[in-house]
This record gives sequence, C-alpha cells and structure tokens, in this order.
Amino acid sequence: MLRWSKEIKFLESLGKSILIAWWGQETKNDDDIDEIGNLDQVGFITPSQFLEMGKSDPLPFWEKVKRLVARDRKKTRKPLPSPLPTKREAKSMTALID
Repeated sequence: MLRWSKEIKFLESLGKSILIAWWGQETKNDDDIDEIGNLDQVGFITPSQFLEMGKSDPLPFWEKVKRLVARDRKKTRKPLPSPLPTKREAKSMTALID
C-alpha cells in the first residue's frame, strides 16, 4: 500500500483528480480484472477508501515473515572468510615448506 500511497500523492501533486477502479479483488484467489464476467462489476472508489482497505485487513503475521525472508534472500551477501586451517593441516603445510 505504501507504493500506491506514493503514486497517488505524486499524481495529486500534479493536480490530477483520481478515482480507483475496484472490482472486489481482496485476495489473490479472487478474479483479476481480466477474469471478471463483465465490466459492470467494476466500480470506482476514492484513494482514501482504497488506502483504508489496506489498513483494515493487515497481512497475517506469517505472511509478513515470508515477505521479509524473501526480501532478505534477494540481498547480496559478502562471502564468508576462509576458515583457519586445523592443527593437522597446519603441520602438513609446514612440512611441505621445510
């Protein structure tokens, strides 16, 4: 919703009046706009009504956790440093050097 809030504020700053098409899709299981039977099901709501919907139905806890984990996996990680040699490996290396 933060993304949509920013988009709405930007368009309003340009002097545009905004209405949002709404066809009742509240979950991913509901029909997308191209899957609804007819366009009579589409209504228009104000940006404040649209943004209020996101506040009234927050994501369940585990959905938030899944999104955070997915976002964290996308971050690049620094490679871990090489481990120190064990005593046995250190002895064999010194034997090769001598």
